[in-house]
This record gives sequence, C-alpha cells and structure tokens, in this order.
Amino acid sequence: MLNKAKIRQFFFGKRSVSQKRWQQRVPGIYVFNYHRIGDARFSEFDPNVFSCTAEQFEQHLLFYKQEFEVLDEAALIALLDSGEAITKPYALITFDDGYIDSYQHAFPLLTKHQLSAVFFVVTEYTNGGIFAWWDEVAWLVKHCQSNTLKLKHWSHAVDLSGKNQTQNIRKTALCLQGRP
Repeated sequence: MLNKAKIRQFFFGKRSVSQKRWQQRVPGIYVFNYHRIGDARFSEFDPNVFSCTAEQFEQHLLFYKQEFEVLDEAALIALLDSGEAITKPYALITFDDGYIDSYQHAFPLLTKHQLSAVFFVVTEYTNGGIFAWWDEVAWLVKHCQSNTLKLKHWSHAVDLSGKNQTQNIRKTALCLQGRP
C-alpha cells in the first residue's frame, strides 16, 4: 500500500511539495505581509495577529534572499513605472498596523540581512492611549471575570467558559463585526 510520504518522494524526491512549488513559481511581484513578530503567548493583546516568531521571521528572510530579488519601496516604484515586463520573481516585504515589535524584532533582522520592508503605520495609534479594536477586545476577554459576554445589540451571548482564550477572542471579535 502506498502512503503519502512514498508518493511525495516518488514525484518530488527529497524535496517537499512546498519546496517544489516554490521552485516552479512564475515571474512576478510576491508580497509577503506581516502584522506582528514575536511570541503570541506572552501578549496582553490579540494573539491572532502575530505572523510568526522572530526566529521564524529570520528564516523567512533567508528564504526571500535566496529565492527572490527583494525590492524596497523605491525599487518597486521604479520597476512599475518602467513598464517593462517582469521576468523574474521579486519579493516585497510589508508590515501592517505599526506595532512596536516591528521595530523591536523585525527591524534588527532586516538590518542584519540588509533587506528593506514597507511599514504601514496607523498614526492614530502612535500617540498612546488608543488601541486597535481587536486588541481592546482581546484585552477585555482576557481580563473578563464572567463566563459570558453579551452586548445590548447582540442576539445572543458569547460563551467565554472555554479554556482556549484565542478562540474566545475570535468569537467575540466576530460578534462585534456582526458575524456571530
């Protein structure tokens, strides 16, 4: 009886399916987007927005350097303005929201590997005291003393009795978006 491992080895040799897929990528601009870098287990806020740990991010950077021509913002604009056909794989690294860990963890690694990224910072949050709504939800759920949460306009309460805080945060955020 053939198993998945034997089938993969037959078709792809020692390389994994994902490695083979990356080797066969078409020319284009690949955008790799991150939100937060770090260990989500130690965050007071929403663990669902962590993209990876610093160690994993460094592995990603090594992969990008090996497999792509990594663009900075100026090079991307020049490439697009040139009107020339894109004949090889390019990578653009981006960060959303402007979390401090982008500076604490990502920036030193980008500098170490001489790579650039584009940072999209929500300037409203930089003066302090204001958090992204999903982080407020996460903080409130983590510090809630009740097993249920119900707001006036909700048709039903969110059960917070489960031990999985990440799921409780996600359920609450979905209810706030009107998708219970």
